[in-house]
Order: sequence, then C-alpha cells, then structure tokens
Amino acid sequence: MGSKALREELEKLDLDAELLDDFDEDPEHSAQAQKVVAKHVTALAYVNNTPLCRQALHLVKALLNGRCSQITIAHCAVNQYAHEGMIGVLETMVDPLAGLNVKTELFTKGEDQTLLEAMKQYVELTKPDLVIIASKGLCNDEPVVVTPGRPKVKDTKQGLKPARSAFGLKICQTLRTVPLLVYKANTRGAFFTMADPAVSPMRCVVDLQPTSRHMLVWIMNLLHSEKDQMSLSVCKAYEGGGAVIKQTASRMMTAFAVQTSVNKFKTQRRFFKEAPEKALPQYVFDEQIDVLMIQGPRTKDLSPLVVDLLVNTPTSILIWPPDAEDTALGQAPKPKAEDTDASHALAQSRSISLDGGPVSSKSQAGGAISMSTNVSRRTSNSSGTGYRYGYGPTDAQVDPVTQAALEAAAARMAKRKEENTKATAGSAGLPPRRPGAL
Repeated sequence: MGSKALREELEKLDLDAELLDDFDEDPEHSAQAQKVVAKHVTALAYVNNTPLCRQALHLVKALLNGRCSQITIAHCAVNQYAHEGMIGVLETMVDPLAGLNVKTELFTKGEDQTLLEAMKQYVELTKPDLVIIASKGLCNDEPVVVTPGRPKVKDTKQGLKPARSAFGLKICQTLRTVPLLVYKANTRGAFFTMADPAVSPMRCVVDLQPTSRHMLVWIMNLLHSEKDQMSLSVCKAYEGGGAVIKQTASRMMTAFAVQTSVNKFKTQRRFFKEAPEKALPQYVFDEQIDVLMIQGPRTKDLSPLVVDLLVNTPTSILIWPPDAEDTALGQAPKPKAEDTDASHALAQSRSISLDGGPVSSKSQAGGAISMSTNVSRRTSNSSGTGYRYGYGPTDAQVDPVTQAALEAAAARMAKRKEENTKATAGSAGLPPRRPGAL
C-alpha cells in the first residue's frame, strides 16, 4: 500500500491533521506495509462423544475460513476402558470438517498424570496454533444477562455458581500458552440460526487492550474482510461516570481502527462505561455475536475477569494468551504429503503412555494399517466443498508497522510541544516548567 492510499485510509478515521502530516514525513512506514497471508494454520480440538462437540466443530470450520491446513480431533482417555470405548468414535466426527485435512488422535494419560497434565503435555508437544474445547458446565448460571423472554439453560441453578467449578474452567487455567477457543452450549451467536451458513458472516468482537496489536493481527488473518463482521470495544472508556471519553481510550481505539482499516475491515467501534465483565455479556447477546475475543492478563492464575466472562457471556470466547505474538500463527512446519500422520513428536517422546495395549490405526490417505502401542491416529483428507466456506485462503492483509508509526508520530508531536513550551517560557523570561509541576 502506497503512502497516498494509506493517507486516504487514515483520513476516513478523522485523525488529527498533525498526525496525518507526521505519516507523510515518514513514507517508509507505508512502504513497509505488506500483505502477510497465513499459509499454514494447525488446530487441535479436544472432544468427547457428545452433540455439543460436533456443534463446536461446525463453528471452528467457519472461523478458520480456509486457513487451516490441518486440524486434529483428539481425545485423552482416563484409563484403558475409556480408551477402548472411544475407538472408532473420533472418525465419525470428521463430517463437520469436510474439505479440511483432518487427523484423529486417541491417547491415554499416564498413570502418574492427571487428565489436565496429559492434555497440556500433548499441546506442548504438537504446538498447535489454536486449541478448541466445548463446555456445557460453563453455562449453568447466567446472572448478568436477564433479557425478558430469553430461553433458560436446562438445570440452571441461580446463585450457586456451579459454572465456576466446571471442568472447562480448569482447562482454561491449564492451557494458557496458546490461543484457546471455548465453545459454550448457550452460544447465542447468529451462525447456527442462519438459513444459509455458507453465505452468512462470522461476527466477532475484539475487546481491546493497549497490547492487543498481535491479537488483532491474528484474528484478521482468519476472518474474511469482505464477508465477516468485526467490532472493536474499549471498556471503562469514560471519565468517572460522565459522558466524556478518556483521551487514552480514544487514542487506543483510533490506533487499532487504523490497523483494521488498512486491512480493509469495516469495523464498528464501541465504548463502554462499565468493566468488560459487566458490559460485554449483554452486548454480545443483543448483537448475536459468534465469538468474543479477549486477551488474558499476565497473572499467576486465571484472571477473575476471564472467569467472569467465561461464566456470564452467552457466546463462544477466544482467549488470547498474554505473551503470544501474531508471528506464531502459521509458522509450524507444513506436514508432508507422505507423512500426514505426523504426531512424530509425541511418538518420539513416549512421555504420554498408554495402558490400553496395541490399537489398530487406519490411515485413510494411504490405506495402510499400522500397530501403535501408545496412540491411535487417523488422517482424513476430505474432499468436496466445506460446510461454510468453500473457497481457499482469503486476501486478508496485515500491517505490522502501523502501530509503530502512530507511536512515532505521537512521540514527535510530544517533542514538538515540549520545544514550543520551552521557547514560550524563554521569551517570557521564565525558567522552563518541569514535567508534572503545577
């Protein structure tokens, strides 16, 4: 994108004239703006033999939008009996992912491991770009959203907070180093109510924080700029309880709006007075949002903010880890055609042991039958059109330097203002005022 085109995009956002001039002074910022397309995305879906997990796979297919070159459907069994009961079940769950390269993994936790430890170890070995889980327990209470006429979740126990002890919440606490998509049974998004999902947009809300640049780049790589709908939100954006938006909130929204505009996304911008856990649940319900994307703060345990949103928000939630970068998306080595059954890291480590004995594993790609003592695998190269999007990679653009350009421009403006202040004070015969002095 040239400097002229970039300036036109910035003018649409009603930026300050001095800020626009600063962009013109540094044309290299616009010259460095390039299209960055995620060519290889790997996903891992932990599933059980439930209809809820099958629904989650439909949503995953829509979100990945042709970006996924391989998705693994995995189940971690607690013992050999559970392992035997799941043999052949994972293969029946491939249908929602028609058109994708699908692999199934069935393994059993070690005797000295908990189920969560085994699941975490498998994630660390395979290093997926996205992990997906489905949860019904997180929907057992909804004290925040009380819209009249809204259908209630079965077996709801108001006030007892059973959702805060759900197993899905424990998984979120354990898997905090990789983007995690939590599909909830009470998802109120518009995707499943559309008459024709193939042409319906994916609706996503991104809750912005000062460090959300990588998270925003990551989600723009997945969404389709001409079809999907993205909203940007800033919570606690008003001064006190008044109607004046904080300058910091306005600047942050403007910076990220520039990033989305350069990448041809038409976004809605929303400011809220309340904290995210109070403002977002009702908003995503009213707007029928499919996915709410939040950034997990850097805390020892799962943040109370994340817990409240997981419990109270009636939609799927994508949690972005605090230390992740957008460059992690699509950087895993692409599996070779002759080795699509490549969980070699897991097989080499042998650290996840199986008590279930030898298991027959079929590979659909080559038709070969192999024996495995620790993992049952199956790869499915499904053909045909996908459930939601039938076309290939989109033309999403990523501008990794726009934020840096804004910061540089702001720094120059601050320096210019400081020089003007010194010059004014010098002409009046007064010593320069110290920063912060009254």
